[in-house]
Amino acid sequence: MLCVMEGDHMNINCNIQHALIWHKELYVGGGTHVYRLFVKYLKELGFNVITITTSYVLEKGDEEESKVIVVNKSLFRDEIIKLVTKLRPKIIVRISGPLLDRVIPPVLKKNTIIINYIHFPYDATIRLMESILRLKNISLIALVDDIAINLLRALLFKRESEMDRPSENSIILTNSNFTRYIVETVWGINAYTLYPTLLEESPKPLNYDAFANKVKNLIAMLGTYTIGKRYHFIPIVAKHLRNYGIVIMGSTPSQLNKLYYKTLSLINNMLNVRNILMLSNVDESVKKYILSRSVALLHLRFFEHFGIAILEGIKYGNIPLVHTSGGQYEICKNFFPHWCRFFASVNPNDIGIELSKILDELSSYTVDELYRGYVKAFDVLKRRFSFNTFKENLDSMIKSFLHEVM
Repeated sequence: MLCVMEGDHMNINCNIQHALIWHKELYVGGGTHVYRLFVKYLKELGFNVITITTSYVLEKGDEEESKVIVVNKSLFRDEIIKLVTKLRPKIIVRISGPLLDRVIPPVLKKNTIIINYIHFPYDATIRLMESILRLKNISLIALVDDIAINLLRALLFKRESEMDRPSENSIILTNSNFTRYIVETVWGINAYTLYPTLLEESPKPLNYDAFANKVKNLIAMLGTYTIGKRYHFIPIVAKHLRNYGIVIMGSTPSQLNKLYYKTLSLINNMLNVRNILMLSNVDESVKKYILSRSVALLHLRFFEHFGIAILEGIKYGNIPLVHTSGGQYEICKNFFPHWCRFFASVNPNDIGIELSKILDELSSYTVDELYRGYVKAFDVLKRRFSFNTFKENLDSMIKSFLHEVM
Protein backbone atom coordinates (compact mmCIF):
# COMPACT_ATOMS: atom_id res chain seq x y z
CA MET A 1 0.00 0.00 0.00
CA LEU A 2 1.29 3.44 -0.90
CA CYS A 3 -0.19 6.55 0.69
CA VAL A 4 0.75 10.20 1.04
CA MET A 5 0.38 11.62 4.52
CA GLU A 6 -1.60 14.85 4.64
CA GLY A 7 -2.03 16.41 8.04
CA ASP A 8 -3.42 13.97 10.59
CA HIS A 9 -5.31 11.76 8.13
CA MET A 10 -4.01 8.19 8.23
CA ASN A 11 -6.09 5.09 7.64
CA ILE A 12 -4.15 2.88 10.04
CA ASN A 13 -5.54 0.59 12.72
CA CYS A 14 -3.93 1.71 15.96
CA ASN A 15 -5.11 -1.30 17.95
CA ILE A 16 -2.42 -3.63 16.60
CA GLN A 17 1.33 -3.75 17.16
CA HIS A 18 3.13 -1.38 14.82
CA ALA A 19 6.74 -1.09 13.73
CA LEU A 20 7.95 2.08 12.04
CA ILE A 21 10.82 2.23 9.55
CA TRP A 22 12.42 5.57 8.62
CA HIS A 23 14.18 5.30 5.26
CA LYS A 24 14.81 8.73 3.81
CA GLU A 25 15.16 7.70 0.16
CA LEU A 26 13.36 4.56 -0.97
CA TYR A 27 14.97 3.47 -4.24
CA VAL A 28 16.75 0.41 -5.62
CA GLY A 29 20.10 0.06 -3.86
CA GLY A 30 21.95 -1.40 -0.90
CA GLY A 31 20.09 0.66 1.70
CA THR A 32 16.72 -0.43 0.37
CA HIS A 33 17.91 -4.04 0.35
CA VAL A 34 18.55 -3.68 4.10
CA TYR A 35 15.14 -2.04 4.44
CA ARG A 36 13.51 -5.09 2.85
CA LEU A 37 15.35 -7.40 5.23
CA PHE A 38 13.95 -5.47 8.20
CA VAL A 39 10.43 -5.40 6.72
CA LYS A 40 10.49 -9.16 6.23
CA TYR A 41 11.88 -9.73 9.72
CA LEU A 42 9.33 -7.50 11.45
CA LYS A 43 6.40 -8.93 9.50
CA GLU A 44 7.43 -12.44 10.52
CA LEU A 45 7.32 -11.24 14.14
CA GLY A 46 3.72 -10.20 13.54
CA PHE A 47 4.17 -6.43 13.33
CA ASN A 48 2.23 -4.15 11.04
CA VAL A 49 5.13 -2.40 9.29
CA ILE A 50 4.83 1.24 8.26
CA THR A 51 7.55 2.98 6.28
CA ILE A 52 8.07 6.73 6.28
CA THR A 53 10.15 8.28 3.51
CA THR A 54 10.67 11.55 1.65
CA SER A 55 11.41 9.97 -1.73
CA TYR A 56 9.79 6.94 -3.34
CA VAL A 57 11.04 5.76 -6.73
CA LEU A 58 10.58 1.98 -6.64
CA GLU A 59 8.77 -0.03 -9.27
CA LYS A 60 5.11 -0.94 -8.97
CA GLY A 61 4.53 -3.83 -6.61
CA ASP A 62 7.43 -3.01 -4.32
CA GLU A 63 5.17 -0.98 -2.05
CA GLU A 64 3.27 -4.14 -1.07
CA GLU A 65 6.06 -4.99 1.38
CA SER A 66 4.74 -2.42 3.86
CA LYS A 67 2.53 0.62 4.10
CA VAL A 68 4.59 3.51 2.71
CA ILE A 69 3.94 7.08 3.80
CA VAL A 70 5.61 9.78 1.72
CA VAL A 71 6.19 13.04 3.60
CA ASN A 72 7.51 16.45 2.66
CA LYS A 73 11.28 16.60 3.10
CA SER A 74 11.16 19.87 5.03
CA LEU A 75 8.43 18.62 7.38
CA PHE A 76 9.54 15.05 8.02
CA ARG A 77 10.38 15.63 11.69
CA ASP A 78 6.90 16.95 12.49
CA GLU A 79 5.26 14.16 10.51
CA ILE A 80 7.32 11.48 12.25
CA ILE A 81 6.36 12.85 15.67
CA LYS A 82 2.68 12.84 14.63
CA LEU A 83 2.96 9.26 13.46
CA VAL A 84 4.76 8.05 16.59
CA THR A 85 2.25 9.89 18.81
CA LYS A 86 -0.68 8.25 17.03
CA LEU A 87 0.67 4.72 16.66
CA ARG A 88 3.08 4.34 19.59
CA PRO A 89 5.14 1.78 17.64
CA LYS A 90 7.01 -0.85 19.62
CA ILE A 91 9.98 -0.71 17.27
CA ILE A 92 11.39 2.18 15.25
CA VAL A 93 14.15 1.38 12.76
CA ARG A 94 16.23 4.03 11.03
CA ILE A 95 17.75 2.85 7.74
CA SER A 96 18.82 6.22 6.30
CA GLY A 97 18.39 9.90 7.07
CA PRO A 98 18.89 11.84 10.32
CA LEU A 99 18.93 9.71 13.45
CA LEU A 100 15.42 9.38 14.85
CA ASP A 101 16.33 9.18 18.51
CA ARG A 102 17.33 12.84 18.22
CA VAL A 103 14.01 13.70 16.57
CA ILE A 104 11.53 11.91 18.82
CA PRO A 105 10.81 13.48 22.26
CA PRO A 106 11.78 11.32 25.28
CA VAL A 107 8.16 10.90 26.38
CA LEU A 108 7.38 9.09 23.12
CA LYS A 109 10.33 6.71 23.47
CA LYS A 110 8.91 4.91 26.48
CA ASN A 111 8.39 1.20 25.81
CA THR A 112 9.87 1.60 22.34
CA ILE A 113 12.95 -0.03 20.83
CA ILE A 114 14.91 2.39 18.64
CA ILE A 115 17.33 0.82 16.18
CA ASN A 116 19.79 3.03 14.32
CA TYR A 117 21.21 1.09 11.39
CA ILE A 118 24.32 2.98 10.32
CA HIS A 119 25.66 2.49 6.80
CA PHE A 120 28.45 5.00 7.25
CA PRO A 121 28.95 8.30 9.15
CA TYR A 122 29.66 10.35 6.01
CA ASP A 123 29.99 13.69 7.75
CA ALA A 124 32.80 12.60 10.06
CA THR A 125 35.24 13.47 7.29
CA ILE A 126 38.25 14.74 9.24
CA ARG A 127 37.95 12.35 12.16
CA LEU A 128 37.19 9.60 9.67
CA MET A 129 40.57 10.20 8.05
CA GLU A 130 42.32 9.97 11.40
CA SER A 131 40.47 6.76 12.25
CA ILE A 132 40.93 4.89 9.00
CA LEU A 133 44.64 5.65 8.85
CA ARG A 134 45.05 3.53 11.96
CA LEU A 135 43.93 0.51 9.98
CA LYS A 136 46.54 -1.64 8.28
CA ASN A 137 47.28 -1.65 4.55
CA ILE A 138 45.36 1.54 3.80
CA SER A 139 46.48 3.67 0.90
CA LEU A 140 46.51 7.39 1.75
CA ILE A 141 45.83 8.22 -1.91
CA ALA A 142 42.77 5.96 -1.97
CA LEU A 143 41.55 7.42 1.31
CA VAL A 144 41.89 11.05 0.21
CA ASP A 145 40.18 10.17 -3.07
CA ASP A 146 37.27 8.59 -1.22
CA ILE A 147 36.89 11.48 1.21
CA ALA A 148 37.00 13.99 -1.65
CA ILE A 149 34.16 12.14 -3.36
CA ASN A 150 32.11 12.11 -0.15
CA LEU A 151 32.68 15.83 0.31
CA LEU A 152 31.49 16.41 -3.25
CA ARG A 153 28.42 14.28 -2.58
CA ALA A 154 27.69 16.22 0.60
CA LEU A 155 27.86 19.51 -1.31
CA LEU A 156 25.77 18.31 -4.23
CA PHE A 157 23.12 16.58 -2.16
CA LYS A 158 23.24 19.09 0.71
CA ARG A 159 23.10 16.02 2.93
CA GLU A 160 21.53 16.61 6.33
CA SER A 161 24.01 15.85 9.05
CA GLU A 162 23.91 12.29 10.28
CA MET A 163 26.62 12.99 12.80
CA ASP A 164 24.35 13.80 15.74
CA ARG A 165 25.63 11.30 18.23
CA PRO A 166 23.06 8.50 18.67
CA SER A 167 21.36 8.07 22.01
CA GLU A 168 22.94 5.42 24.20
CA ASN A 169 19.42 4.09 24.72
CA SER A 170 19.17 3.09 21.08
CA ILE A 171 20.60 -0.05 19.51
CA ILE A 172 23.38 0.85 17.08
CA LEU A 173 23.83 -1.62 14.23
CA THR A 174 26.37 -1.40 11.43
CA ASN A 175 26.74 -3.35 8.19
CA SER A 176 30.38 -4.44 8.67
CA ASN A 177 33.17 -4.46 11.21
CA PHE A 178 34.84 -1.81 9.06
CA THR A 179 31.89 0.55 9.54
CA ARG A 180 31.56 -0.41 13.20
CA TYR A 181 35.18 0.55 13.81
CA ILE A 182 34.57 4.01 12.33
CA VAL A 183 31.32 4.48 14.27
CA GLU A 184 32.85 3.46 17.57
CA THR A 185 35.95 5.59 17.00
CA VAL A 186 34.10 8.70 15.84
CA TRP A 187 31.19 8.53 18.26
CA GLY A 188 32.78 6.68 21.15
CA ILE A 189 29.80 4.33 21.52
CA ASN A 190 29.28 0.59 21.28
CA ALA A 191 27.83 -0.81 18.09
CA TYR A 192 27.01 -4.26 16.74
CA THR A 193 27.74 -5.66 13.31
CA LEU A 194 24.69 -7.03 11.49
CA TYR A 195 25.74 -8.14 8.03
CA PRO A 196 23.14 -7.69 5.30
CA THR A 197 22.18 -10.97 3.66
CA LEU A 198 20.22 -12.27 0.73
CA LEU A 199 16.43 -12.11 1.06
CA GLU A 200 15.98 -15.83 0.47
CA GLU A 201 15.83 -18.31 3.34
CA SER A 202 17.36 -21.02 1.18
CA PRO A 203 18.97 -19.70 -2.03
CA LYS A 204 19.55 -22.17 -4.87
CA PRO A 205 22.91 -22.50 -6.65
CA LEU A 206 23.48 -22.69 -10.39
CA ASN A 207 23.73 -26.26 -11.60
CA TYR A 208 26.84 -27.46 -13.40
CA ASP A 209 25.41 -27.04 -16.90
CA ALA A 210 24.32 -23.44 -16.26
CA PHE A 211 27.72 -22.64 -14.78
CA ALA A 212 29.56 -24.28 -17.69
CA ASN A 213 27.52 -22.24 -20.19
CA LYS A 214 28.63 -18.89 -18.80
CA VAL A 215 30.16 -16.42 -21.25
CA LYS A 216 33.86 -16.80 -20.50
CA ASN A 217 34.78 -13.18 -21.21
CA LEU A 218 31.80 -11.35 -19.65
CA ILE A 219 32.24 -9.15 -16.57
CA ALA A 220 29.30 -7.62 -14.68
CA MET A 221 29.08 -4.51 -12.52
CA LEU A 222 26.15 -3.75 -10.26
CA GLY A 223 25.19 -0.65 -8.27
CA THR A 224 23.59 2.78 -8.39
CA TYR A 225 25.06 5.19 -10.94
CA THR A 226 26.87 7.36 -8.43
CA ILE A 227 30.37 8.83 -8.47
CA GLY A 228 31.38 6.76 -5.44
CA LYS A 229 31.07 3.56 -7.48
CA ARG A 230 33.80 4.90 -9.79
CA TYR A 231 32.21 3.89 -13.05
CA HIS A 232 34.18 6.78 -14.56
CA PHE A 233 37.27 4.58 -14.17
CA ILE A 234 35.83 2.00 -16.55
CA PRO A 235 36.79 3.55 -19.93
CA ILE A 236 40.46 3.42 -18.91
CA VAL A 237 40.21 0.05 -17.15
CA ALA A 238 38.40 -1.44 -20.15
CA LYS A 239 41.30 -0.63 -22.49
CA HIS A 240 43.36 -3.21 -20.61
CA LEU A 241 40.56 -5.77 -20.90
CA ARG A 242 39.94 -5.68 -24.63
CA ASN A 243 39.08 -9.37 -24.75
CA TYR A 244 36.32 -8.90 -22.18
CA GLY A 245 32.89 -7.33 -22.32
CA ILE A 246 31.78 -5.28 -19.31
CA VAL A 247 28.07 -4.88 -18.56
CA ILE A 248 27.13 -2.21 -16.01
CA MET A 249 23.70 -2.49 -14.38
CA GLY A 250 22.82 0.54 -12.30
CA SER A 251 19.84 2.50 -11.06
CA THR A 252 19.27 6.24 -11.61
CA PRO A 253 16.88 7.31 -8.82
CA SER A 254 17.74 11.02 -8.93
CA GLN A 255 18.50 13.65 -11.55
CA LEU A 256 22.12 13.66 -10.41
CA ASN A 257 22.35 9.90 -11.00
CA LYS A 258 20.84 10.38 -14.45
CA LEU A 259 23.36 13.12 -15.22
CA TYR A 260 26.24 10.88 -14.14
CA TYR A 261 24.90 8.06 -16.34
CA LYS A 262 24.58 10.35 -19.37
CA THR A 263 28.05 11.79 -18.78
CA LEU A 264 29.55 8.30 -18.66
CA SER A 265 27.80 7.38 -21.90
CA LEU A 266 29.18 10.52 -23.54
CA ILE A 267 32.72 9.79 -22.32
CA ASN A 268 32.56 6.20 -23.57
CA ASN A 269 31.45 7.41 -27.00
CA MET A 270 34.12 10.11 -27.14
CA LEU A 271 36.84 7.60 -26.24
CA ASN A 272 35.37 5.05 -28.64
CA VAL A 273 35.24 2.34 -25.96
CA ARG A 274 33.52 -0.66 -27.54
CA ASN A 275 33.59 -3.30 -24.82
CA ILE A 276 31.27 -1.56 -22.34
CA LEU A 277 27.48 -1.88 -22.20
CA MET A 278 25.71 0.48 -19.79
CA LEU A 279 22.20 -0.48 -18.67
CA SER A 280 20.00 1.55 -16.35
CA ASN A 281 17.13 0.49 -14.11
CA VAL A 282 17.01 -3.11 -15.30
CA ASP A 283 14.37 -5.36 -13.77
CA GLU A 284 15.18 -8.37 -11.63
CA SER A 285 14.88 -10.88 -14.48
CA VAL A 286 17.46 -9.03 -16.61
CA LYS A 287 19.84 -8.71 -13.67
CA LYS A 288 19.50 -12.40 -12.90
CA TYR A 289 20.10 -13.36 -16.54
CA ILE A 290 23.26 -11.26 -16.89
CA LEU A 291 24.72 -12.39 -13.56
CA SER A 292 23.99 -15.99 -14.52
CA ARG A 293 25.99 -15.51 -17.72
CA SER A 294 28.92 -13.40 -16.46
CA VAL A 295 32.03 -14.93 -14.90
CA ALA A 296 33.17 -12.08 -12.65
CA LEU A 297 31.66 -9.17 -10.75
CA LEU A 298 33.85 -6.06 -10.73
CA HIS A 299 33.43 -3.78 -7.71
CA LEU A 300 35.48 -0.61 -8.15
CA ARG A 301 34.47 1.33 -5.07
CA PHE A 302 37.12 1.93 -2.41
CA PHE A 303 36.07 1.70 1.26
CA GLU A 304 32.67 0.25 0.44
CA HIS A 305 30.60 -0.01 3.61
CA PHE A 306 29.51 -3.54 2.74
CA GLY A 307 28.61 -4.21 -0.90
CA ILE A 308 25.45 -6.31 -1.30
CA ALA A 309 26.28 -6.67 -5.01
CA ILE A 310 29.13 -9.00 -4.01
CA LEU A 311 26.70 -11.47 -2.45
CA GLU A 312 24.42 -11.28 -5.48
CA GLY A 313 27.37 -11.91 -7.75
CA ILE A 314 28.52 -14.95 -5.78
CA LYS A 315 24.99 -16.33 -5.75
CA TYR A 316 25.04 -16.52 -9.55
CA GLY A 317 28.54 -17.92 -9.86
CA ASN A 318 30.59 -14.73 -10.31
CA ILE A 319 34.07 -14.26 -8.92
CA PRO A 320 34.15 -10.87 -7.12
CA LEU A 321 37.00 -8.53 -8.09
CA VAL A 322 37.31 -6.07 -5.19
CA HIS A 323 39.66 -3.42 -3.84
CA THR A 324 41.70 -4.19 -0.73
CA SER A 325 39.82 -1.74 1.49
CA GLY A 326 36.58 -1.38 3.39
CA GLY A 327 33.71 -3.74 4.00
CA GLN A 328 33.94 -5.50 0.65
CA TYR A 329 37.50 -6.61 1.43
CA GLU A 330 36.42 -7.70 4.91
CA ILE A 331 33.62 -9.88 3.55
CA CYS A 332 35.69 -11.44 0.78
CA LYS A 333 38.80 -12.02 2.89
CA ASN A 334 36.96 -13.45 5.90
CA PHE A 335 34.32 -15.56 4.16
CA PHE A 336 35.32 -16.14 0.53
CA PRO A 337 39.14 -15.90 0.37
CA HIS A 338 39.41 -18.79 -2.10
CA TRP A 339 36.82 -17.29 -4.46
CA CYS A 340 37.34 -13.53 -4.47
CA ARG A 341 40.23 -11.79 -6.18
CA PHE A 342 41.79 -8.53 -4.98
CA PHE A 343 43.42 -5.47 -6.52
CA ALA A 344 45.28 -2.80 -4.55
CA SER A 345 45.84 -0.07 -7.13
CA VAL A 346 43.99 3.23 -6.88
CA ASN A 347 44.31 4.76 -10.34
CA PRO A 348 42.35 3.32 -13.28
CA ASN A 349 45.34 2.52 -15.47
CA ASP A 350 47.05 0.43 -12.78
CA ILE A 351 43.74 -1.18 -11.84
CA GLY A 352 43.32 -2.26 -15.45
CA ILE A 353 46.79 -3.81 -15.47
CA GLU A 354 46.10 -5.68 -12.21
CA LEU A 355 42.73 -6.95 -13.39
CA SER A 356 44.22 -8.15 -16.66
CA LYS A 357 46.69 -10.33 -14.74
CA ILE A 358 43.94 -11.61 -12.43
CA LEU A 359 41.70 -12.57 -15.34
CA ASP A 360 44.59 -14.27 -17.14
CA GLU A 361 45.15 -16.36 -14.01
CA LEU A 362 41.46 -17.28 -13.79
CA SER A 363 41.39 -18.33 -17.44
CA SER A 364 43.90 -21.07 -16.64
CA TYR A 365 41.36 -22.96 -14.52
CA THR A 366 39.10 -25.64 -15.96
CA VAL A 367 35.32 -25.43 -15.66
CA ASP A 368 35.39 -28.33 -13.18
CA GLU A 369 37.91 -26.51 -10.97
CA LEU A 370 35.93 -23.28 -11.05
CA TYR A 371 32.66 -25.04 -10.33
CA ARG A 372 34.14 -26.74 -7.27
CA GLY A 373 35.25 -23.32 -6.06
CA TYR A 374 31.78 -21.93 -6.69
CA VAL A 375 30.07 -24.75 -4.79
CA LYS A 376 32.33 -24.10 -1.82
CA ALA A 377 31.62 -20.35 -1.97
CA PHE A 378 27.88 -20.92 -2.32
CA ASP A 379 27.87 -23.19 0.72
CA VAL A 380 29.37 -20.35 2.78
CA LEU A 381 26.90 -17.90 1.23
CA LYS A 382 23.94 -20.09 2.16
CA ARG A 383 25.14 -20.67 5.73
CA ARG A 384 26.34 -17.17 6.54
CA PHE A 385 24.36 -14.84 4.27
CA SER A 386 20.83 -16.22 3.92
CA PHE A 387 17.82 -14.48 5.46
CA ASN A 388 17.71 -17.12 8.20
CA THR A 389 21.14 -15.97 9.37
CA PHE A 390 20.03 -12.32 9.35
CA LYS A 391 16.99 -13.28 11.40
CA GLU A 392 18.98 -15.32 13.92
CA ASN A 393 21.58 -12.57 14.38
CA LEU A 394 18.98 -9.84 14.80
CA ASP A 395 17.00 -12.04 17.19
CA SER A 396 20.03 -12.38 19.42
CA MET A 397 20.49 -8.60 19.47
CA ILE A 398 16.95 -7.39 20.18
CA LYS A 399 14.83 -10.24 21.56
CA SER A 400 15.63 -9.31 25.18
CA PHE A 401 14.50 -5.74 24.45
CA LEU A 402 11.34 -7.01 22.74
CA HIS A 403 10.26 -8.90 25.86
CA GLU A 404 10.45 -5.64 27.81
CA VAL A 405 8.17 -3.65 25.48
CA MET A 406 5.67 -6.28 24.30
